[in-house]
Formats: sequence, C-alpha cells, structure tokens
Amino acid sequence: MELHRVAAVIFDLDGTLLDSERATCGIMKEFLLRYGKVPDMAKEEKRLGQMHKESAAGIVRDYELPLTPEEYTEAIMPLYRERKCI
Repeated sequence: MELHRVAAVIFDLDGTLLDSERATCGIMKEFLLRYGKVPDMAKEEKRLGQMHKESAAGIVRDYELPLTPEEYTEAIMPLYRERKCI
C-alpha cells in the first residue's frame, strides 16, 4: 500500500481564493429584507472575524429580529448552500 504525504496546505484568509464577505453581504441583504431591515455596514464591520455563533447572536440583537440565534442560523443556512458559500 502506497502512502500519500501532504505536500502543501493552503490557508485561505478570506479573499485569497474565496471572497466570502461579498457573498455574505448579498445573502445578508436578502435575508434582512424578509424582516423589513437593511444591512448596516457599521454593524457588519464589527462582526468581521467572529465565529458564527457569536455573529448570529449579534445579528439577531442588532437588527431586532424575532428569532433566536439558533433559529436565525437554521433560516439563513439554506441561502448559503444555494449559493455554494458553504
């Protein structure tokens, strides 16, 4: 049995191979419109680099969404999948 060794590892620090911020912005805009809200860039900038759980809680709070962070996650993930962002 031949063993294969890893020759290289690529770390995509967002924007190198995939610009997820741009994709996220469009998804977020579409999602918030469902609740009559629009993205606020100042609110969104403070979320850059946060883990999803922390970000979800902030989005629900900042936009006063009638959801729990868990419900928000459940509702928005299909949009990411449709656009192949995850």
